[in-house]
Amino acid sequence: MGVCLAAAFAIRCHNLLSADERPAPVPVIDAVAVAQPELTVADVRESMEVAIDRMAREKPIGVLREAQKRYRQRVMGYTCTFYKQELIDGKLTKRQEVQVKYRENRKSVYMHWTKNPGKARRVIYIEDKWTKDGLPAALCQPEGSIARLLVSKILMPINGPDAKAASRRTIDQFGFANALGLILKYSVMADGEGTLKLALKGEAAVHDRPTYVFERTVPFTGEDGKYPDHVLVYHLDKETLLPVLCESYADLAKTQLLGRYEYANIRLDVALTDADFDGATYGM
Repeated sequence: MGVCLAAAFAIRCHNLLSADERPAPVPVIDAVAVAQPELTVADVRESMEVAIDRMAREKPIGVLREAQKRYRQRVMGYTCTFYKQELIDGKLTKRQEVQVKYRENRKSVYMHWTKNPGKARRVIYIEDKWTKDGLPAALCQPEGSIARLLVSKILMPINGPDAKAASRRTIDQFGFANALGLILKYSVMADGEGTLKLALKGEAAVHDRPTYVFERTVPFTGEDGKYPDHVLVYHLDKETLLPVLCESYADLAKTQLLGRYEYANIRLDVALTDADFDGATYGM
């Protein structure tokens, strides 16, 4: 292909010259004889994988930027099973299992706790849709059949005391885009201050999906401080570059877990509608 391009360039230059300026004729190269097979989708994918592999080893922050780019270009919504375990008020919660629907166009989140729920069984959040006491709110269905007989739904401020007692982060901070944004934010901040340690630690699998495993260390300033964790171990799906598992620790030895967030059964090809985020759909 390179030879063909060179020949074509030479012929073009030859034609542009005046008769007096023209050099000796340039021999015509048979393009068919030197042409290479066209690249297939598999070839392109393999080339991209090689580039990402190298970037993962040499420039991990670059992989995060590429992950953000791919997400913005390709993901409009998804469904998944979300597993969460957090340190709240000095106590590690039980591992929760949540069925999730997420839509980017007017950010919408539906969560249904199927194992170890807190006070809420279902929660729906739609950006700028509900408020309570002048604060952004989510529509909640109480946990427990008796509670639901009394109250089928209630609006709760997403930044209120009940929300903070249930999770380290609010529902509007949920999702792959926010996770990537936070990882990148603190990494860039620490890199600029010369305190970042970020490296590829190897490869693994999360729910049978191959992943890159990165470990990031920054100065720990407390959960409400500048850097809310000391060590972050995160897995990026090798195909999608989505952060499918994140483990946050308060100490270098990784014995003080702050939060563990895991995604499974991810579907990016779903067409979510308003009905998926309508309380009436779920008896709310």
